[in-house]
Amino acid sequence: MLRLYALYRLKRFRLLTELWRLLDDDVLIFISFKWKPIYKTLWHWHNVRVKAEGFILIHEALMKAIGKALKTCGIEMGLLLACDASPTRAMPRDTEGRYDGYYMKLCYLVHKLVCRVRNLTLTWAVTPGKG
Repeated sequence: MLRLYALYRLKRFRLLTELWRLLDDDVLIFISFKWKPIYKTLWHWHNVRVKAEGFILIHEALMKAIGKALKTCGIEMGLLLACDASPTRAMPRDTEGRYDGYYMKLCYLVHKLVCRVRNLTLTWAVTPGKG
């Protein structure tokens, strides 16, 4: 499942259904799966077993492994960085989301730190709007 998550992050899918539709025989062999998992199995692993906190740890470990592999090839990662905050709309009755005057909506901000050379998200944080 960790290889499946790595594929999910590197392809930058937003939804699990996009990942599930991609899983044909060639991709399954590439990530060492014998058969295509049922969508409900993916959903349960993503939303119940691992949750958001686990994905942060998995993502950090994945980026360290990619950095180590690139370093053995003589390629540096993270020399040029870009930081950005993108709004994600909060629901109207959400108590944690805040109104952001710049974006003029109730939202959360997703802050990303991206390697400009390799175009990989190194880390991210989700915060309420600026208020």
